[in-house]
Amino acid sequence: MTPSQIITQDVQQVGGNADEMLRKINKLVQAKAAILLQENDSVLLIINIAKGAAEIHLFSVDNPFSLVKAMKVFWKKITDSDLKKVYIDDTNSKLLDASKKADWNIQKSNMPNYVAMVTVGNK
Repeated sequence: MTPSQIITQDVQQVGGNADEMLRKINKLVQAKAAILLQENDSVLLIINIAKGAAEIHLFSVDNPFSLVKAMKVFWKKITDSDLKKVYIDDTNSKLLDASKKADWNIQKSNMPNYVAMVTVGNK
């Protein structure tokens, strides 16, 4: 599947507007404010919010086993980057669950508007 197909299916599963989401993501990527990573049928959106910090969003139609494998690949790419912290907001329960199952070191966020954060390098 393409990233657009994955995002569309994931957003539609939760009753969201897939076209609107794709437009927002496209704007962010074109402005170089975000990147997309894909593994299997999962896509991770990484949005820069400050130097060394990013907000992440997960779109996935993978089965639970494949999703955990994808999360481990995403984590490797994050740890190989310049990021020091990644943040998860309260709209990302699938991401929060998957990151816990993939053994990410989830902590309470130190920033408002985010429910969790992960310090990169402290798996």
